[in-house]
Amino acid sequence: MIQPSGATNITLDFYLFDVSSPNDTVYVYDGNAITSPLLGRWTGNTLPTSVTSTGGSLLVRFTTDASVTASGWTASYSSTIVPTLCLGGNV
Repeated sequence: MIQPSGATNITLDFYLFDVSSPNDTVYVYDGNAITSPLLGRWTGNTLPTSVTSTGGSLLVRFTTDASVTASGWTASYSSTIVPTLCLGGNV
């Protein structure tokens, strides 16, 4: 689960991708549960494109049967956070 405080969206970028096809799969969901809309599912060794959530949560799920191994995958994320503005007044 990727859920930075105050994020309005999250972008996941893959840098390496090599998982055993078809037994190993990476799923990315637009929300905080596997019932959220699926943004993408990948297996094999083709580098996925970046994916961006529509809100402040992104779920990454990796499934494997552990029977055949490959070098794996790496990714990083960035998020957009809208700053809270103070317009003055009493606190």
